[in-house]
Amino acid sequence: MPWDIQVRGGFDPTKFQKSIDFLENPVTGYLFDKAVEIAEAIKTALDVPYPPPSTPGEAPHRRTGTLQESVLIENVERYSVTIAELAPYAIPLEFGSIHMLPRPHFYSTALPMADSIMTDIAAIIADYLRRTKKHG
Repeated sequence: MPWDIQVRGGFDPTKFQKSIDFLENPVTGYLFDKAVEIAEAIKTALDVPYPPPSTPGEAPHRRTGTLQESVLIENVERYSVTIAELAPYAIPLEFGSIHMLPRPHFYSTALPMADSIMTDIAAIIADYLRRTKKHG
């Protein structure tokens, strides 16, 4: 299963090797693949050029690309993959602030994928249990 991994920011490379070891688990491997897909979808949502400025309720438009580049896979552990957005203004953009209405882009992109991910994980587990019962 080919993938391209970009490590940025404060990610500890020694932790990353430990993380790669967990990818042998089919659920974690699947979650990693989905995390890559979600991170790319978030980056795509942030790829609308400025000008014009974004309006409340739509994803922020790309000015410098810093927000878009700050979306990354931060951590991989058994049964868990963390996608992060490290730009300091990411949270105020996502949820709004006293100065600005929200420009949702992270959760509005990731959450619609959650149901299919849960369904797929259930299928992976069911398949594993079927194979284990057959050979066990």
